[in-house]
Amino acid sequence: MILWGESVLFLALGALIIVGNPLGILRTAWTKKKFSLIPFVGGISGMIGCLVCPDERVNAVWWLPLVLDITISLFGPLMLLSLLFPRFFYKSQTDTKA
Repeated sequence: MILWGESVLFLALGALIIVGNPLGILRTAWTKKKFSLIPFVGGISGMIGCLVCPDERVNAVWWLPLVLDITISLFGPLMLLSLLFPRFFYKSQTDTKA
């Protein structure tokens, strides 16, 4: 019974963030008001909720929240590139002028 509760909490948090991020982006585009994304948390929370769930059918789709989370597809490749090629993403100390 405790596993169901944990699963529902993680899945609810994941769903809220997965749905909220694109809605926040659209709201920013329409109203020009600022919005802060919560990257990766929705997908990872949903994945944990799927893996903790006692139902094997839900365990089988553990990857679905990762696919549905728009921030993973937006920022994941950028993070990977910044790790592979840091000189293109960060200024060196010699480039800054005092």
